[in-house]
Amino acid sequence: MAVIIAVDYRLAPEHPFPAGLNDGIIALEWLFENAAAINVNPNKVSLAGDSAGGALVATLTGKFATKINCQLLIYPVTDCSLETGSWEMFKDGPLLDAKSGAQAWRWYLSNADDCFNPDAVPLLQTSFRGLPPTFIATAEYDPLRDEGIMYGEKLKQNGVSITELTYDGMIHGFFQMGGVIDQSAALMDDMVRFYTQHSV
Repeated sequence: MAVIIAVDYRLAPEHPFPAGLNDGIIALEWLFENAAAINVNPNKVSLAGDSAGGALVATLTGKFATKINCQLLIYPVTDCSLETGSWEMFKDGPLLDAKSGAQAWRWYLSNADDCFNPDAVPLLQTSFRGLPPTFIATAEYDPLRDEGIMYGEKLKQNGVSITELTYDGMIHGFFQMGGVIDQSAALMDDMVRFYTQHSV
């Protein structure tokens, strides 16, 4: 049996970086201190997040690397430049476009210098020691596709075990469309398979 904990972390623009990250840190510290009380094995903790949540998970996993079994990043935000090929190709969408992507970053980073902070921008990370096996899902028609792939390549080049899958024909947010899109169920199956492989 798995115990799933969803952290209701603070969101921008009302609470810009690092509020959400700090909430995640507090939640993980609480989890490890109280694992027995909520029937959680502290030696089998995994993290997962999608989009901006994927960025938080990437940073949190780095900070708690030796305590995390695996991480699952679903079309993660990893770069604030919006200059990859997929951002150029899909600058007008579908669903996520360059205008809304830039606005999201302005809301998230109240201090422009934080665009150079690896805690906010995972692609800038330089420390990969002890990082656990990582699952990265990207969508073919998602502006975030290339930065997710680039992050996976960076981890792989630094010795991290990577499973990276791109879902053909899919757009940003398809994971939440399980009622109408078969690929959403396929992604869930792939995540369960990866999680089971690294957590049982």
